Amino acid sequence: MGGITSRIVERIRPRLSGEGIDVVLGAAAPSLGSLTRIARRDTRIALHVDTPLMARLTAEADIAVGACGSSVWERCALGLPGVLVILADNQRPAALALAEMGAALWTDIADPGFEAALDRALMRLMTDSGLRKALAARSAELCDGLGAPRVAETFLQIIAARTAA
Repeated sequence: MGGITSRIVERIRPRLSGEGIDVVLGAAAPSLGSLTRIARRDTRIALHVDTPLMARLTAEADIAVGACGSSVWERCALGLPGVLVILADNQRPAALALAEMGAALWTDIADPGFEAALDRALMRLMTDSGLRKALAARSAELCDGLGAPRVAETFLQIIAARTAA
């Protein structure tokens, strides 16, 4: 069947009527072959392989389902509500913290009830506009666009402390 992306797309497809599904993945993704076959049959699916248009796709999306890697911060910055899928142990702390802050829903691929949990989270997002708005607002509050200046200030403080010593 492929990887996790195929599994997730297959869970989403029956829940949509005319809505499109933008699927973003790399050329080496295990799901690419199966998703290509699915996209040939289902015109609602648009595959984006190694896309340079990630910012545009994120900005135009209504809901996201994705791993809790570095792209989660892009989704937060744009206030995109979504379901975080924990694919590895190192993603768990950020996913749980974002959920506790009311910025995202989450599921864990290692959970034996993963599919049911994903279904519940998707249905909540698709049917509850208040939840989508709340997740979007809270996630956007977390990324105010001032991260780079804060990092630079921290580095300058470290350099100043070393110079003074």
